[in-house]
Amino acid sequence: MQLDDIKSLVAGRIIGKSSVLKLWKEFDNMKPVKIVWHQLPGRKLKATYVILPRGREYGLNEDDMIPIDEWLNENIPSARRLSFDTWLFKQDKHITMFLLRWS
Repeated sequence: MQLDDIKSLVAGRIIGKSSVLKLWKEFDNMKPVKIVWHQLPGRKLKATYVILPRGREYGLNEDDMIPIDEWLNENIPSARRLSFDTWLFKQDKHITMFLLRWS
């Protein structure tokens, strides 16, 4: 369901408020998170997120990091996760490969 569909449902009062709120929350959760990577000293990369338009802020959560961690385990096994949003790489070429995939 798209945003226009939700707006038309609300405007036409076709369904109740609780149903609309549920649909709105589902739509809100579908928004992709834009991750920005910052290089730290010692071949480390740290993830941050971009604030989406309309003044809403979203933070990163573990679900955002799982595909990244899985990809790293398959493709760059020497990379080590230091914390929730920070990885350590052994070589600069691994950082380049990572940034090409995830930026």
